[in-house]
Amino acid sequence: MGNENSGFFKGFSRLLIYSGIIFAFFFFFAIVIFSIRTGESEEMVMGDLMGKYYVDVHNELARSNLRIQIVKKNFPDRQAGLIMHQSIPAGATYHSRDKLTLVVNQSEPFLPMPALIGTSLSSAKATLSRIPSGDEIYALEVAAVSYIPLDEVPVDTVISQFPPAGEELSVKDKVYLLVAATSRDKSEMKVEELIGQNINMAQELLSIRGKDARIKTVEDQKSGIPTGRVLSAKIENNIVYLDVSYQKPKYRYFSGFEKIDVKLDKGECRAEQIIKKDEEPKLIYKSATHQDNEKVTIFLYRTGKNTVRVICGKDEIYDKTFSPDDLG
Repeated sequence: MGNENSGFFKGFSRLLIYSGIIFAFFFFFAIVIFSIRTGESEEMVMGDLMGKYYVDVHNELARSNLRIQIVKKNFPDRQAGLIMHQSIPAGATYHSRDKLTLVVNQSEPFLPMPALIGTSLSSAKATLSRIPSGDEIYALEVAAVSYIPLDEVPVDTVISQFPPAGEELSVKDKVYLLVAATSRDKSEMKVEELIGQNINMAQELLSIRGKDARIKTVEDQKSGIPTGRVLSAKIENNIVYLDVSYQKPKYRYFSGFEKIDVKLDKGECRAEQIIKKDEEPKLIYKSATHQDNEKVTIFLYRTGKNTVRVICGKDEIYDKTFSPDDLG
């Protein structure tokens, strides 16, 4: 009888211990979940942002964990960069991950980038010199023109442009062009002419000319120099080495530069950008003289959702889709 009681109490004790452990775990996770939900639902008070410069409050807003949408409008009588409206009024409460829309004064209008491919260089320059917006006429500056030998295209025909047609630009943005030249110019390329050119244009030009490129990015972007500008160019052992200005963006907007680092495999390698599924991929990089597993940097300019794939020989070694961040 004593042994039976002893076994009963031992079994009951084990049951209590197991129950206590389960309850402790349940209580612990309940506290964690409650803390997370409490943190997410914590109410905060919105400050008065109107009339302040967005650059002055940007860091503070980043710490607020709000989903921020910037809408730029033109108020000619006010200073550029001022916040003209906030969707959450000053003094109102908000929670983490709420959406805040800010209207920021853009003193100059946005201009639609014209479609220049297929036109002559002189016609393209004339188009860029007269872009209407409202009652005013504006001009976009051509920053660099590079030539590619193509006998099948009339001389001085624009075969590629940056930014792409339809992109909204400020009057301070610059335009970069690739233009067809005669085949006799094929051996006369001077890499110094790439300095100041857009990296997308430079990569395309070098690929068509059969020149391998190696890109060194300059992370500490110099003031006033836009991302994607070729800062220096030199050629060694038939390889073109480029220094490129680059600053990693905090957010992926509808369009913007993407920087890809990839290790190449054996054989000739090419990188293709798929902009639309029903269109031919765009060649953005080619290499034939790389070492096995050599790491290279490739740039592309994305508009919306684009896919990039890298093929070495017959093998696809890289495939990635880049999409804009959900800022809404």
